[in-house]
Amino acid sequence: MKRKRIIFLFLIIVIGIVIIAEHRRLYQGEYGADFNDRIIYRNKEYRYDDSVLTYLVMGIDKGREKYEGQYPEEVGQTMSDGQADAVFLCVLHGRSKEISIVSLNRNTMTDIAIYNEEGIFLVMEQAQLAIQHGFGGNEEESCELQAHAVQSLIKGIPIHGYLSADMTVIEQLNRAVGGVDVTVLENMEEIDPQFIEGNTVHLQDDQAFWYVKYRDTGSYASADRRLERQKQFLVDFADKAMRKTKEDIRFPYRLYMDCKEHMQTNLSIDKLMLLVWKARQYEINPAHFYSLPGETRMGTEYEEFYVDEEQFMELILELFYEEKKE
Repeated sequence: MKRKRIIFLFLIIVIGIVIIAEHRRLYQGEYGADFNDRIIYRNKEYRYDDSVLTYLVMGIDKGREKYEGQYPEEVGQTMSDGQADAVFLCVLHGRSKEISIVSLNRNTMTDIAIYNEEGIFLVMEQAQLAIQHGFGGNEEESCELQAHAVQSLIKGIPIHGYLSADMTVIEQLNRAVGGVDVTVLENMEEIDPQFIEGNTVHLQDDQAFWYVKYRDTGSYASADRRLERQKQFLVDFADKAMRKTKEDIRFPYRLYMDCKEHMQTNLSIDKLMLLVWKARQYEINPAHFYSLPGETRMGTEYEEFYVDEEQFMELILELFYEEKKE
């Protein structure tokens, strides 16, 4: 009996050591060249909050495109061909146990790395954030490039992991939580007769895909309006997914396994599950869904979104730093 107790205690210790080691691994993130752990802003000193975990989530434009006013059809693209049409930062605040979501406009003008068809680096150039993904030679390279571009945009803040999914997975995600409820933000009757501004719709089947994917490229600032729809979908989806996870910790694992063929991530399955376990303690508040501050302008050929640097700095400080108290 005594020997069994000793073996049991030994196993508990080993498991505890493994959990602690994995927990530390969650906080291993690469710091960007522009990162500062100490910032002086308007005569106040701020320190980087090292309890924060930051993850990049990308929705990749793959398949189902709209051509010449025809109803969208499947087309043969590979994931690395696509652009990052939906870009979000998921920020877990370790001290307050809250989750913030920051949506990044796909047309944000920032430095991206340009490569030729042989994969040889050519130059850094100001261009829309979304196109960086297309310069990778494969899915992993594309995600790494996109992560570096986002990290440069957010002033070198460490990104602890990324997850990308082609937009067709939206249907599966929506179905997994029993459908997402939205109040339609703009008239899109050409896509679905229920998509009339002001209508409350319980998204089912492929409605979810079209609601977050469609935009009229001939209409000015259509990407901005689509981003608001994506945020709207994400708010209800995140709330329902969190509730399901609290009811059944296996829910995220099953969802991931169902969708993994459409996904790319640099997080191992054990790290993902540890992150899910940790996130169960956190709260998601719609007030903590943010948009990148700035404005859309018409460029020489395409729309361009320019960040309001002053407001952006204030958002960076709010999300990632703590004011140093005397």
